[in-house]
Amino acid sequence: MKKERHTPIIPVFFPRGMALPQYSIIPCIAILLILLSSDIYSQSVYKIPFGSKGNIIELSIANETEEKLQEVRVEIATKPEWIKIEEMQNEIEEIASKGEALALIKFSIDKKADINKEEEIKLEISNDKGIIEEKIIKIEVEAPKEYKLEQNYPNPFNPITRIGYQIPEEGRVQIKVYDILGREIKTLVEENKKAGYYEAEFDGSNLSSGIYVYRLMANKANQNKKMILIK
Repeated sequence: MKKERHTPIIPVFFPRGMALPQYSIIPCIAILLILLSSDIYSQSVYKIPFGSKGNIIELSIANETEEKLQEVRVEIATKPEWIKIEEMQNEIEEIASKGEALALIKFSIDKKADINKEEEIKLEISNDKGIIEEKIIKIEVEAPKEYKLEQNYPNPFNPITRIGYQIPEEGRVQIKVYDILGREIKTLVEENKKAGYYEAEFDGSNLSSGIYVYRLMANKANQNKKMILIK
């Protein structure tokens, strides 16, 4: 059985004959869950999971006028650069009087997004007569849930490779490189880091071909992986 996630629904009303009664952001699932609760209307910032894909902004557009609306379109005016648009169903040919229609924007979050920082998505809603309204959706990317040391890329490499890692909380972080016998070769990172995703570069120009081990140490985390240098 799938676990349903409570999704905030916020009513937003449009002047001049068109109403946008609700929009929602749905992390990691592809259906709209309308689960109203007493705390929904006070929520103004949506929490988006770190590095997530398939997030959805779904807008229910209602025509409260006596005439049909034509060529309704939803566009993204501005957004953070780390939001990647996956799909847009943003054009509605016609909405009958007292009728409703849906527009959908699906997006992913790059791992390099700023963590716990309020950002905005600005939407413009228009019809054949021009822009009707602009709306702001406030979002905030949550911190990673766990420590994770990624496989270096490229691998094998010669002579430079990059190592990605994520940390869920602020703290002291170390990344060190060892030879196959366990002898320390180089310290890549040794400093305090805030929660988020980072990359470290390793240059093996002065090393011989072979297998090397790199290790992440932070708080209670201790993870290591192997990489291959081929010259």
